[in-house]
Amino acid sequence: MTPAPLSRRFLAGLIDGFLLLFVCVVSFIGPLMLKGVVLPMWGVLAAIIGLNVVPLAFQRQTIGFRFMKLELVGADGHAVDLGNVLFRELIGRGLFPLAYVYTVLAGLIAKALGIMQFGMPTGLGALLFLACSLAVLIAIIGHFYALSTKEGRTFADLMARSFVVAAPARPLPTDAEELAELLKQRSSTSVKVALFQIFIVAGVIALPFILTMQVGENSQARIERIRREGIEKKFNANPSDRHLAAQLRDALERAGLHEDAEKVIKKFAEASQKRDAQREISLRDQLRKDPKDENAFSALIELLEEADRIDDAKAVYLTYLGADVAPDRREGFGNWLASHDRNDEAEAQFRQALTEDPLLSMGHTLLGLLLKRVNRNAEAQEELFLGLLDDPTDEDANDAMSEINSSMSPLSAAKKNELTARYASWSQDAGR
Repeated sequence: MTPAPLSRRFLAGLIDGFLLLFVCVVSFIGPLMLKGVVLPMWGVLAAIIGLNVVPLAFQRQTIGFRFMKLELVGADGHAVDLGNVLFRELIGRGLFPLAYVYTVLAGLIAKALGIMQFGMPTGLGALLFLACSLAVLIAIIGHFYALSTKEGRTFADLMARSFVVAAPARPLPTDAEELAELLKQRSSTSVKVALFQIFIVAGVIALPFILTMQVGENSQARIERIRREGIEKKFNANPSDRHLAAQLRDALERAGLHEDAEKVIKKFAEASQKRDAQREISLRDQLRKDPKDENAFSALIELLEEADRIDDAKAVYLTYLGADVAPDRREGFGNWLASHDRNDEAEAQFRQALTEDPLLSMGHTLLGLLLKRVNRNAEAQEELFLGLLDDPTDEDANDAMSEINSSMSPLSAAKKNELTARYASWSQDAGR
């Protein structure tokens, strides 16, 4: 057999290569974008079998061969058997190792584009990648080998004992009946090959979808469902339990039951409002019976704070304090107001408490910290200095004073002496 010219074989290979690459890319990108699942090795091997192996074994031609009027035959001019074609395409031409290399490279590209997670193979995987890369290199050299021989055959053809020749490899029968039978046989084979290729394409596209179908409940899903039902039973018995609501919501989200998860949140909110309303009534009743019940007061304040009802909480606080408020309790009220950004009201409470007791523990420090927070650093500097005279080890006062001194001039010696003398007079008046 005389091989066809290299130029025609090269063009045929180029056409088949572009078709194969296109099918491989579609088999990779399509399922990944639609279902988030990709089986690149399966897609590439299926494309090789459907586009190259089966047409060559049963029709002696790929699409590229058909365009360039070429055929793959044995030394007798007949089609090469399926086993040798498989060996020629997968090993001789390096398409099997190329499939693995393609899988790795496609994964790295997809990772770089941010559409999937992928890691470079390590250990045996890395060794296989290197071996496949070497096999692809040998296959490429095998193709160039055709340039150095008179026959112009590649390593792949030598191993498969095949020839790429101009079509037809054998002359058509001259007898009309034989020619009709041959054409009928070829037509039947073409139909079967086309059906097989459609089956392969459908398989490449459908397999990722089939793998992601929920055809039944596996053991893990059953365990998750039973656990979810247990949480749901507890939640229905106590829908105002925040922990149970969060657990049930997360379990429903994992199961894809997003609407049910939203219903849980809504039910929890309604139950919480009802529970809090009843609890508020109960706590207010306790305070009416005993206005100095500290536990009831603290619980009611916390309840109103959680509901962001700060004005109501303030009213409760004032009622609890009563008309005759001791300086230390007024200081506590001021600190509570400051924690809720009621800065002007907090300052007024601090100053009144300090007027009544200039040596009130933490009074000057709390006022200084408040003034610093509202950027009244000069005033804050004096109050913090007085606070440090009372407790030189107070970390908050020391840190705040350091920050202020770094942004403005420290207190002058005269001002320090004045403040120290003022503090001493308060101490003397208090008999300390």
